[in-house]
Amino acid sequence: MGLGRLTALEIFAHPTDLMFVIGEKDGKFGILLTRGPGHDYKFLISSRMIIETRDKAVEALCNILDATIEEGQRTYASSDDVGKILNPDKAPVEKFPALTKPFADQIKSLLKTSDKVETYLLDSAAS
Repeated sequence: MGLGRLTALEIFAHPTDLMFVIGEKDGKFGILLTRGPGHDYKFLISSRMIIETRDKAVEALCNILDATIEEGQRTYASSDDVGKILNPDKAPVEKFPALTKPFADQIKSLLKTSDKVETYLLDSAAS
């Protein structure tokens, strides 16, 4: 399961409008990551029910969060075409309402005990 750059940037730029879901069928698990109600629950990432354990499903979503932060920070600091569009003034990434490590850690912690995390319902801000 790969994470495309534009998908990573959409997640990175909209941390408080996301829904993470872990599903189970016949002892196998799948993951789903969508935008929230702000974008009509647009599908971003999904898998079939092929993941062996719930812990591995959580790990997959955690890896997506880590890759998203890495790609977002790299792109916002980049001089390539996408970086120039997203951050023409080369402002520090902290100036944007982007996914932060502390907020990602909060999501990861919730995923360990919940099959659904809706960031638009969380009290914590993404900044």
